[in-house]
Amino acid sequence: METDSLLAGSINVDSQDYGAAEHGQPDNGSHRSRSRTPHSVGDNESCPVEGGDKTLYMQQAVVFIEDAIHYRSINHRVDASSLCLHRWYYSRLCQWGLGLAIGVVLLLAFVEHPSSLSSTSDPRYRLPPWEPPCGLTESIEGLCLFVFALDLAVKSYLIGWEEFRKSKWLIGYTVVLTASIIDWMLSISMECDEKLRVRRLLRPFFLLQNSSLMKKTLKCIKRTLPEIASVILLLALHLCLFTMIGMLLFAKTEEPERNGEWELYFRNLPQALTSLLVLLTTANNPDVMIPAYTLNRGYSIFFITFSVFGTYFLMNLLTAIIYNQFRGYLMMSVQTSILRRRLGIRAAFQVLSCQGTSAAIIEQVRVDTVLEVMYRVNMKSYYKAAIIKEVQQHAADVHMDHKVFGALFEQLDKDRVKEHPAPPQYSNAFLQKIQFIFSHYYTTLAGNAVALANVICICTILVLNAERSTAERDYYYLEVINCCFIFWYLLEMSLKILAFGLRGYLSYRNNVFDGFLTILLMVLQITILVNYSVPFSKKQPVSHAVMSLWDLVRLVNLLIVFRFLRIIPDIKLMNLVASTLLDLVKNLRAFAGILVVVFYVFAVFGIWLFEGAIKPPTSMSIISNSTMDNITSNYSTTCGTYEQLEYWPNNFDDFAAAIILLYNIMVVNNWQAFMDAYSRYTTEWAKVYFVCWWLTSSVMWVNLFVALILENFIYKWDHSHSCSMTDMERTRYETSVQLMFKEHIEEPTEEELLRQLQQHPHLHIHLQLLQAKNPPQLTHVLGVGNKSKKVAESFTRAFIANSMKKSAAPFMEDTLSRKAVILEYTREKRPKAKRKRKGGKGLSAGEKRRLKVFDIKPEHQRYELFLPLHNLWKQYIISICNGLRPLSSPQLVQQKLLKADFHGAILTVVRSKCPSYVGTTGILVQEFKHTFKIITKEDRLKVIPKKNSVFAVEVNGFVSHVYGSKFEYRASERSVKKFKVKGSIDL
Repeated sequence: METDSLLAGSINVDSQDYGAAEHGQPDNGSHRSRSRTPHSVGDNESCPVEGGDKTLYMQQAVVFIEDAIHYRSINHRVDASSLCLHRWYYSRLCQWGLGLAIGVVLLLAFVEHPSSLSSTSDPRYRLPPWEPPCGLTESIEGLCLFVFALDLAVKSYLIGWEEFRKSKWLIGYTVVLTASIIDWMLSISMECDEKLRVRRLLRPFFLLQNSSLMKKTLKCIKRTLPEIASVILLLALHLCLFTMIGMLLFAKTEEPERNGEWELYFRNLPQALTSLLVLLTTANNPDVMIPAYTLNRGYSIFFITFSVFGTYFLMNLLTAIIYNQFRGYLMMSVQTSILRRRLGIRAAFQVLSCQGTSAAIIEQVRVDTVLEVMYRVNMKSYYKAAIIKEVQQHAADVHMDHKVFGALFEQLDKDRVKEHPAPPQYSNAFLQKIQFIFSHYYTTLAGNAVALANVICICTILVLNAERSTAERDYYYLEVINCCFIFWYLLEMSLKILAFGLRGYLSYRNNVFDGFLTILLMVLQITILVNYSVPFSKKQPVSHAVMSLWDLVRLVNLLIVFRFLRIIPDIKLMNLVASTLLDLVKNLRAFAGILVVVFYVFAVFGIWLFEGAIKPPTSMSIISNSTMDNITSNYSTTCGTYEQLEYWPNNFDDFAAAIILLYNIMVVNNWQAFMDAYSRYTTEWAKVYFVCWWLTSSVMWVNLFVALILENFIYKWDHSHSCSMTDMERTRYETSVQLMFKEHIEEPTEEELLRQLQQHPHLHIHLQLLQAKNPPQLTHVLGVGNKSKKVAESFTRAFIANSMKKSAAPFMEDTLSRKAVILEYTREKRPKAKRKRKGGKGLSAGEKRRLKVFDIKPEHQRYELFLPLHNLWKQYIISICNGLRPLSSPQLVQQKLLKADFHGAILTVVRSKCPSYVGTTGILVQEFKHTFKIITKEDRLKVIPKKNSVFAVEVNGFVSHVYGSKFEYRASERSVKKFKVKGSIDL
């Protein structure tokens, strides 16, 4: 067991934990070669850094900062060679290579047997696809498996054996990779003739384990499943209850004309369950009730009741529960990501703090050292420049503490503001007018109006020529119109380049889009003119080019219509929606990745279960043949069936067709036709597969995806609601899952960060109690002085000696130097003497006023003196409110606040019958029955009456309003009072 010194505060780090001995440094037995010199925060000493140690610490800081930027764990080896390997592994080239290997191994499913390399998936017209020779796909897959094995080896080495044993994902990675290699070797030994490739089902795991956010999302989904079990059970009960009622209502009768509902939908229990389950998705509405509704309109009540309660109540309730529970678990996972970032930054500061002096009362880092580290960090250039600029502003301070160091990286959470280059300066008056006109916002609106006119012209001509074939159409007038508009587009682009300059023109994303399409239109128009002499020749052109005239005209029209999207940046709400969709591609890749995994797994299972199950008749004439010998008993020509709708291309005969079929089921339009067909051609148990896919994709995942789209949109809407169009054009909102939920996440405390650093498996930083000196300004105000180290040590030893038994005194030195003890003393028990209780007489109100008990001296009326009290109050409130989590009940928090002590809270007067009190903000230093005494930031002590005032108090984003008229109690009285809930309260 390690023993820590009781009196000395230090940070001891053994250099062997950093791998110093692992890369060739000799151990000569001296203390200096084995460990860092203790760094006492209160002394004027420094950590000696010589030779390679400084380079090692700098490299550690660089890696920790890069880990923090990407929300990666810092629990990896920190010796020099491991850090180089770590940076190489997470380099862009290496990660792109790993991503390429994952993409290739997933895409092999389209080429392997059954191959998807055919023009159509319809078995009636599909030609035999190209099948790769044995060994081709196996060689590619073997190379990918080698990359995965190398990836696993590097990850395992970097985190070490102890961390590897704790990581379930890495253990699973090892198992999956081993199983895949064994199955791959079996395929090679059997010459690719095996009927089942198990490794195809395991391939999506490689995609999952490579994304930390994807793993967090999957973990949240797993935790959400038990929470929705009650609603699923209620939904199943609802379905079974109405199934039994339906079978009773639509039982078979003696009159054949009244058995339509029974024959089609309620013949037996599986058919009745399936019919109502499909009705729950509205896919067979109103078909399912037409036979009964034809007989009696009263039967519609049964179907409407089932749909309203099941579809609109239970299904939406299920969606709400899924999203609410998932959102809570996701915020917990994002909390871990935020902790990783703060921990990485704190670790970087910790290793750098051992290089500079420690003359201040807390640990410090030299500013020039931070600059040197930031120049080495690989990150986005914009944020790197912003952080370096922030560091340079502290150059005059020479040193910075951990709070300033952590504040530097708040730039990572800020939106990027794009500065456009200055426009060119012209001396010519005419050019200045041109520059003013074409840089004005109205010119953009005029260009949008011209683009709209062009689209209207194209639409008009298309409507007039809708009934004509491509050979009968006259392209002359359309080409003349297009030529005129394209000339205007070129003129507009040229004059805008003149007004903004080339760099200024390209700095606007809508200009880049507009200019690219304009140049492309010009090239196509020149091609038409060269090959067909249109629009200058009205003669019927002869098709002698690679593309026909109609193909070229159609391409020009498509680009013109596509160019009309330039109006999006000029409409605020439309711009917001479009940018949200673009952000979804970048920031919600983890959620889309899990959807890809689910598609992949179900497609593989579908091929295993249903490949070749449905085969169309060789000739449709067979259907009308009186002899039904060649038609299977499963074939059905009933209206709405798979065969009647000719859904033959939707099958599980290859991987691509299976993906399309699963998508068609996910949108639940006519999905009952697929379920009915495969249950007829295989077995009734096939319905289980389709119902599971519907629950997984349509009920759960699509609703989650829609909810996250809403989160993304609301986040951007809140950020841009108060911005003008110019600000929205200049600001690039950095939307990520971490930022979307940041307002609802509690920042980790300093104690949590230090505790996590202590548990680092390779860094081994021992953080102990630090001795700190009082600031000089507080020494004068409080009337206390700093004692020297010798005085403090002698006082402590004397206090301990007097507090311990005399028999224990000889062992005191040994006890203090070898272990931590609890300081206590015991007294001999004396018999309790019965005393008469006397009423204690306190000071009267007059005596308190005369002695100025509650008066605060003017020199103590300083806001900064009470900030520590406010920090203590925040910790107190968070502890009694069980952490103030995002999912905390507001009613429960308010009940806790009603009985809480508010000394140290920051109160703000939000309403009052006296207008001069409104807006007053300060720290509560004294609370009386009828008044609050607060100290403002201007160091002014103010007395605010509780009556006729409403106060706001904020803790971690949770804002509560205190109605002073109902709060006229002393703090001690309020702690035991029972408050009643009231609907409305007046001043």
